[in-house]
Amino acid sequence: MNPYQPYPIRRDAVLLSLAELPDGGLRVVMDDLRQTGEPGHWKHSVFVTLRDYAAGLGQFDPAALPDEELQKLGLFVLARLLAINGCLRDTDEAPDSDAHLTEQQRQNIAALTDEDIAWIDGQLLSHCDGQFRKIAYIVGNAMSLDPQRRPGIADVFYAARVRNLVARGVLEAQGDLSRMRCCEVRFPHKP
Repeated sequence: MNPYQPYPIRRDAVLLSLAELPDGGLRVVMDDLRQTGEPGHWKHSVFVTLRDYAAGLGQFDPAALPDEELQKLGLFVLARLLAINGCLRDTDEAPDSDAHLTEQQRQNIAALTDEDIAWIDGQLLSHCDGQFRKIAYIVGNAMSLDPQRRPGIADVFYAARVRNLVARGVLEAQGDLSRMRCCEVRFPHKP
């Protein structure tokens, strides 16, 4: 394979950048970009914040991060890039279901307090706006970007919380609400 051979570039891209925080820490910022009509020109599509890291005077040693953290970061970037370009295969044609949950996951969900559930709802809503977005996108961001996320809570529980928000009128939906990859939600438009 010739690495310099020109290949067609997909319409969407991911841009990673660093923002310096007021306390001297660093924030890894991810933006979705969409190619404009002009070759080589891109415009902002969706803003996503990945992670904040404490650092002295803007200096940071990535070797200090555990391998697991680096793997998560790389996997998240690759999954996001594939998802926004429509390259992830949808292997689950069935409605979202909690039938595959382990007993431990069921116990973790049962142990959630009202405050925990309100926090999860808030995290989900923080990834919503007036633009329709796939429930899978919102759930994935809420789960992966929440620094206080309780482990062992499955994505189907988060998807069920989105359905609850739709039922309460907090969000509006289009598509098959029982399948997070086939439904989009947004804040209701006010006439």
